[in-house]
Amino acid sequence: MKYSHIISVGTSILNNYCKENNLDQKQLGISKLLHDKAFINELVAFVNKDPKKASAELNALYSYSKKFDVQIDEVYLILTDTDECELCGRVLEQVLRQREIDVHVKRVQGYNIRGGDFYEGLVEFLKTVAEKVKSWKDRKIYFNATGGFKPEASLLVTIGSTLGIPTYYRHEIIGDVVEIPPFPVMLERDAMEKLEPFIRTQSGRLYSTTADELLLKNHLIQPIHGERGEVRGYEITPIGKAYVEFVESD
Repeated sequence: MKYSHIISVGTSILNNYCKENNLDQKQLGISKLLHDKAFINELVAFVNKDPKKASAELNALYSYSKKFDVQIDEVYLILTDTDECELCGRVLEQVLRQREIDVHVKRVQGYNIRGGDFYEGLVEFLKTVAEKVKSWKDRKIYFNATGGFKPEASLLVTIGSTLGIPTYYRHEIIGDVVEIPPFPVMLERDAMEKLEPFIRTQSGRLYSTTADELLLKNHLIQPIHGERGEVRGYEITPIGKAYVEFVESD
């Protein structure tokens, strides 16, 4: 069995590199440095010198592995579509591969402030995790929720609690890695039964003027409006589709 870690990636490597070298990150021109092999190699060397100090993600990963005696066979890095995050992701990928760890990378769209939609980015993040958990049936999965935006960490904690997946985090104040205890967040199982009519349709739509309040309240379905603004029916939302993925993978 493989021990696989799904990691949300942030920009700690770049932040720490700039701090140590007294550099202003805003003046670096990150979009150009993405294609600068010499600079990427310099960042790789910076991380290899002291991985725990240079990278919040590696700090949590290595600390958790040692503290809880968990192997690191495989890592799945989830990046946002910002230049800073992609740069850090490339560095992490190289560092982990050098340690003969199997690495997969997924770049989630929607976060780039020049044309993205943060909400859509979070939905895409949710779908990405759902698809990977569903396909990784032969792995023991762990969530590393240290890096990335706070909403991403919250999603990993919630998903981990829902599916019983161990979720860990490097706590800056206490200076140690902690495993976040699960808490009951799963919706009632009959929510799946109520979603089944939407799932069975090719379009994911049902043309009815009434809808279940549980599905609406939890944003699993949304109304379909006609030209005059009237409600013509309801359709399953991207979150609803992701919920189905999670439940089916459980």
